[in-house]
Formats: sequence, structure tokens, C-alpha cells
Amino acid sequence: MVENTSKLETSPNIATIYVSSDLPEAGLMLKQRYHSSTTGTWQQVEWLQDSALDAQIDDALATLDDQERYQKYFTVQDELANRAVSVWIYDQVEKHAFRECVDWPASRNETSLIMGYQLFAAGIGVTCP
Repeated sequence: MVENTSKLETSPNIATIYVSSDLPEAGLMLKQRYHSSTTGTWQQVEWLQDSALDAQIDDALATLDDQERYQKYFTVQDELANRAVSVWIYDQVEKHAFRECVDWPASRNETSLIMGYQLFAAGIGVTCP
């Protein structure tokens, strides 16, 4: 898959891609999936090269105010959906059991339960005797 997606001529017409960002932040996911800088990698088999979209993603990532940044992400996501650049058919949801003495933000819906972000160790506390 990595070799095939490295060239436009050998990229498959359709592929199943699981991309998770380095942090649970929507903008990082948008950059990895749809920014021109990832063209020719397994992360972006659409070969979407759009400098205006790149600028929107970069601007959103540079926005410090959370609500303003989220609105910019919404605008980018809406554009991507309207352009039908991908087919989002499913997401990987994980279920985990945990002990009551573990302070796990994911159990309070304070973090994403998708793609492993609930295991961010810095946010997990333990009060077990």
C-alpha cells in the first residue's frame, strides 16, 4: 500500500485508510488526510492538491481561540464533504473495561474514545490502595 500510493499512476482508486493524528485534535487529522504536504503517502490517496484548502487548514491550526478554531474546522470539513473527496463509511470504536479506582477521563466523556486517544497516560490517574 505504501509503495502503491507513492505514485499517482499506481495509487488504487479506492483504499481503506485509518489515519490517527498525533494528538486528539481535529486539525491534525485534517492536515494528515487532506493537506498537499501528505500527497503521495498512504495517508492521502485522494491526491488532493489544493493550495486554498491547505491555507484554510494551516490557518485553522494556527488559531488559538478554541471556538474560532472549531468553526474553521467545520468550514473545512463541510467543504470536503461537499466536494465528496472521500467516502467516510465507518469509524473504529473501542470498548474498554476499567477499575473504579482509576480516574480515566474517557469514562467521563472528557476525551475521544476513538482510535486509542483514551489511553493518553498523562490524563489517567490511579487512586487504588
